[in-house]
Amino acid sequence: MKGRKTSGKKGGKKKKKVAEYNYKYPKLDFEELKKVKMLNFLARNNSSNAATIIEGSVPIDYSFHKIKEIIQEKHKSSCSNLRLYILEGQEKKYLDNVLCRTFKELGITVEKFTLYYEFDPFVHPMFEASLA
Repeated sequence: MKGRKTSGKKGGKKKKKVAEYNYKYPKLDFEELKKVKMLNFLARNNSSNAATIIEGSVPIDYSFHKIKEIIQEKHKSSCSNLRLYILEGQEKKYLDNVLCRTFKELGITVEKFTLYYEFDPFVHPMFEASLA
């Protein structure tokens, strides 16, 4: 059996160099981005151990879940079971059932709002081991 004659190169399509690709990025309209309404929030942790206040602003298209991520980032992920709530009089109204809905869907249009949070500290077996 005779094999095919080759010149040492494999056939097929040549790969394009990166410079030859024609990237088409969508054109951003910065004026439209400036029109996005921002909500300023104030998150307070009123536990007896340490009172923490976190201020920030998020677009109206975001949800409470994004605020939850911001709080965990500020605490360097040392909190577990983070619960957001608002105060109506003396009663705590937890926001667990609306975490994934956007502020626009919920009808929140105020410029600044205050919400509260509580959490359990992160528990790890190494943290509980005695050093004796």
